[in-house]
Amino acid sequence: MSTEIDHDAVMRALQEMEDAPPFHIAIDPLMLFFVVGQCQLALRHPENTGPSAAAAREFINQVRDTLFTDPVLLEILRQGDDPEYDVTTDESASPMMPERRCRVCGCTDEAGCRPACYWVAPDLCSACLPAAQRVTRL
Repeated sequence: MSTEIDHDAVMRALQEMEDAPPFHIAIDPLMLFFVVGQCQLALRHPENTGPSAAAAREFINQVRDTLFTDPVLLEILRQGDDPEYDVTTDESASPMMPERRCRVCGCTDEAGCRPACYWVAPDLCSACLPAAQRVTRL
């Protein structure tokens, strides 16, 4: 397999994408919130500039301005764009909070479920929510 990239082919493919009509995608609001956060992290890299970075910033702005209305979530998104809220490696080496662990399956942020889960409560992951509801109803 060749690692050479045919730049002319890339440009043709990108032009085709630019000329294509927009499409709609269904995405869970929480997943979208996470994707925006990951875009914000990627945009922190000092060499992440140019058209793709501008497109990512526009995506973040559109999502923030049209989909998120909760003041707490808007503040988190605002902080995600503000370098003053960056965490240094020294700060992340000694977390202020203990590691989260699901009370049902024991997954953590570092060792999540497969397929991926997310937190629905401080000690409950999304994969275990149905199981926890069954236990609660008994």
